[in-house]
Amino acid sequence: MVIVMMSLGFWQLDRLDERRAANDDVRSALDAPEVEIGAVLDGTEPVVEQRAVVLTGAYRPDLEFLVANRSLDGAAGSWLVTPIELDDGTLVAVSRGFVPRLWVAGVDERDAAAPQGEVAVAGRLHTSVEGGRSATGDDGGLPELNRLDLDEASEVLGATLAPVWVQLASQEPPPGELPVPVPPPGLDEGPHLSYAFQWFFFSAGTVVAYAAILRRRWRDPRRFGGVITSTPETLGLLATRLRGRGTAADVRRTAAQLAGRGDPALDDAVDDAVAAGMIRVLGDDLRHSLTPDGAERLAELLADELERVDPEPLADGYDAFLAANQPFLAALASWQIEGDPVAPVRMAGLVDELAPALRGMGVELPRLDGYRTRLDTALALAADDPRWYDSPTIDSAHTVWFELHEHLLATLGRERAAERAG
Repeated sequence: MVIVMMSLGFWQLDRLDERRAANDDVRSALDAPEVEIGAVLDGTEPVVEQRAVVLTGAYRPDLEFLVANRSLDGAAGSWLVTPIELDDGTLVAVSRGFVPRLWVAGVDERDAAAPQGEVAVAGRLHTSVEGGRSATGDDGGLPELNRLDLDEASEVLGATLAPVWVQLASQEPPPGELPVPVPPPGLDEGPHLSYAFQWFFFSAGTVVAYAAILRRRWRDPRRFGGVITSTPETLGLLATRLRGRGTAADVRRTAAQLAGRGDPALDDAVDDAVAAGMIRVLGDDLRHSLTPDGAERLAELLADELERVDPEPLADGYDAFLAANQPFLAALASWQIEGDPVAPVRMAGLVDELAPALRGMGVELPRLDGYRTRLDTALALAADDPRWYDSPTIDSAHTVWFELHEHLLATLGRERAAERAG
């Protein structure tokens, strides 16, 4: 674990170097002299993200569309995109700025119409974003895209857009109250340096904590951390619950993860639970699920464990998880829907913030000890393979996060319905 955390610390330093290099590129683009859009379109000037460009033409409000799920100063809404037709007939998509959700819904009646006649626009150059999906606006409203994919927009609009688009900075005649121009990107270095220091600090802390745990174990061989280690029966039934309708291999792998090791006794415990009617096996792929008797037995075993541990770290850990849960899922959704490059950083930061609570719970119940490492591993692997963010077929960050939530509910005897009601 220490090696993994040290590696993640150095990985954060690498990310910091990448962030600094990206910021330098943006600064260079923003500081470069502005160019006519025509010079970019004919290849005279290179296509450089964020470079200042100017263009003159007439807006085409009949081809207007929205890029949904955007935010500005904490408000939710969309980008309003109106193509400009140049003198030669070329259509260049111009994101005129942000409109709030109430405007999109027709509640906010402020005028966001594009000016008629010739307009001069200054803005920042961008290339198309791949992977866009479109949907028809509610009640016959404007078409919507989840990201500014120019090929997808061209298909939706029935008109060919140029292969670049412009984020409006200023316009003559000046824009009205809506839409609100989107400011240039921030050029801060992000949290990578602090995260790196945190990883190195956690590495040192883990060594100290492990030494303390070993001392406690030496004083009472039955105990590891602060509680008698979960029995194979408990781990087998719990793994079955956590996997839902998982295969035999899924259940056995999860039981081994909870135990921190593989053990033939775990496989035997699962087989015994099947024979005792506490686990049912269905389908050709041998899907395992708890029977009512198995669910009742598991609840008894978990309640017995709960009586023999210090409940405070578990309660505090559960509260810490709930505080991080919605922000984590929101960051994941932002990555899934928008491809937000900052979302993985937010997810990693939330895992970091949750780390002390996970460590405290793991001392009391060792079966909770492995989640920090599994989450860190998934997020690290996702940097090269995005499947590790949300794929349900592997130990992705979303899969492990969901399992942790279910594990805490089972351990504390809570229900999701009670969370929602609270």
